[in-house]
Amino acid sequence: IVKYVYGLLLQRSTLQLIQSARDRLCERQRLTFYSDGSLINLGTEQVSAAFGVTLMMDTGSFAPVIRGRVDGYATSAIADLCGLLATILVSPRNIPIEVHIDNNSVVHNFQALVKGRNSATARQRLRSADAQWWAMVHYAYQSQGMMVNVKWVKGHAGNLGTPAADKL
Repeated sequence: IVKYVYGLLLQRSTLQLIQSARDRLCERQRLTFYSDGSLINLGTEQVSAAFGVTLMMDTGSFAPVIRGRVDGYATSAIADLCGLLATILVSPRNIPIEVHIDNNSVVHNFQALVKGRNSATARQRLRSADAQWWAMVHYAYQSQGMMVNVKWVKGHAGNLGTPAADKL
C-alpha cells in the first residue's frame, strides 16, 4: 500500500492503473462513462463483485477505461457501487463527467447520500446500506470537484455502453 487517492490507500499497481487512465483523459472537456457491475463465482466461496467502466468516444464507440473486482462482497449493488467509485477515481479533477449505470438504487443513493449528503440526516448517512462505501464515494466526489452526474440507463436494452462495460 503506497498512497492515498481521494482518501483511499491503494496498492502501487492499482495506483498506476488509475493514474494512467487519468492521464489519458485529462485533455478532454467532458467525459461520458458507462459502468456495469456483476457478481462472479456466484454460489461459491469465491464470490466477488466485479465491475467494468467504458468511455464513450466521439465516434460513438466505447473504449475500456478500468475494470476490477472486490473479493468477499456479494451484492450487485456493491458491484455497481465499486464501478461508480472507480469511475470517479479515474476522472481528472474539475472535468464534468456523466456516468450511466443500470442500477437504479445506486443512482438514487448517489443523489441522496453523495450529492445531497449535507441535507441527509446522520441516521440516513450512517444506517444506509453500504454506508462506508458511500462515504468513500462522497469523498472522491468532493475531491474530483463535484462535477459528477450519475444517470440511470436501462440495462441491456439496445444501449451499447452497458454491454461494453459488462464485457469488461
